[in-house]
Amino acid sequence: MTGRGQGRNAPPLTRALLAVALLALTSLLAACGAGSDGSGGSNYSLGLAGSTLDHPSNPPTIAANGPGGTYAFVYDNQIWLRRDGQTSAKQITRIPLSNAAYIAWGPLVWSPQGKYIAFALVQDLAPTPGAPASSAGPIYYVDTTSCAGDGQYCAVYSAGIGSVYGHTYDWLGESMLVYSSGQGVMLYTLNNPRVWTVRPIRDGPGDTSPIATFGDLQVVGGYLYYTRMDIKTPGAHGVVGTAALYQTFLGSEDQLSKLKGSELAARFPDQINDGSSLGSLGKVYANNAGEYVAGAWRLRRTGSNTQVVAQRIDSVDAQSGQVTSSFCPAQTYGAFPAFAGNCGARLLPNAATQPWSAHPQLALSKDGKAAFAGDALYAQDVSDKLGSAGWTAPPAWSPDGQTIVVTNLVKTETDANGVTRAQTNLVAYAPGQQGATLIEGARNIAWSSASS
Repeated sequence: MTGRGQGRNAPPLTRALLAVALLALTSLLAACGAGSDGSGGSNYSLGLAGSTLDHPSNPPTIAANGPGGTYAFVYDNQIWLRRDGQTSAKQITRIPLSNAAYIAWGPLVWSPQGKYIAFALVQDLAPTPGAPASSAGPIYYVDTTSCAGDGQYCAVYSAGIGSVYGHTYDWLGESMLVYSSGQGVMLYTLNNPRVWTVRPIRDGPGDTSPIATFGDLQVVGGYLYYTRMDIKTPGAHGVVGTAALYQTFLGSEDQLSKLKGSELAARFPDQINDGSSLGSLGKVYANNAGEYVAGAWRLRRTGSNTQVVAQRIDSVDAQSGQVTSSFCPAQTYGAFPAFAGNCGARLLPNAATQPWSAHPQLALSKDGKAAFAGDALYAQDVSDKLGSAGWTAPPAWSPDGQTIVVTNLVKTETDANGVTRAQTNLVAYAPGQQGATLIEGARNIAWSSASS
């Protein structure tokens, strides 16, 4: 249940922007030199020196019978990489983070060839007791090939802002990041620090006209797929508008990389059309944190066809805090899947009702099977809940499409300063088996695109 309008979540966004300012002030404490990879980005230390670097991390223990493939995950508030065939993982970031801050990681998103991992990172240095936690923070990326050696731990700031919920950023090839923010859908190129507006936020011409804003997105084959939310009653509680899944063509990495700055300026956003609607995602609601929430969806290209599974939010009961949804498998027509009229209770029926405090998300296996994480983990063709979830990160399928791994929230604790910390495990569910801990203390697993 993703697609949050970050720009409309005033208190968390304000704290996120304050955190960004503090990060800039502490950039002299960077662990790596600015722009050392020639990307045009900046290498920043995130927070105050010392902090999480005061103690070395004990390497995580990975279950011997876990799924194969190359994957990354968050452990002890750093990113670790486990390559296919290895029994252990290597730490690839060493980011200074304040022990007095609320810290949250967004999904780890691999570039198509598996060189880079992008991630959003929230470090709230001044949490307000009783206020919603920050849900948006700077987007960084790490080079898994050059930053995996001993003594070299690099994270590069991309100039973007991303949500820790859903899928609000993705790669276009190996050199461009696309992300949605309070300004619209944006494009950042690794060799050019300028950010380009792909789809701007469009306010309605009158007081009663909807405001069009954006949520989840995914880039496949040069096509941008994105959630468009038409907000009719900004500032309200409960249902505030409707949403749909749209698609438009951006261009390939090769095409865009050949354009000069003036040519990119002419292309974005004027030459990018509003796109075509692929189907309704139902209602949009504002939860207790003030976040806009639309139906989740996930897309996967197999050969010449594109598969989509989408959540359509049918009703929202603000009084009880219950959200009722249908799940829609898409019909596939090349790059143009359509799921209008194809929603119902046949797909993931036990996940139809969720608390609106949950942050449920979808994942698709290589053969198009759906997994859904909300208050629990659900899987297509499985009649009951698989096990606990309750975390912000999406579930992940192993490359062979047989095992689902989910972040299981064990408990949260809030100290006297209002800092909340979570204890999590990565739990794997193989066919016909109960869940087994894959990595204790870890979260936010993601397989390399090159191995799936």
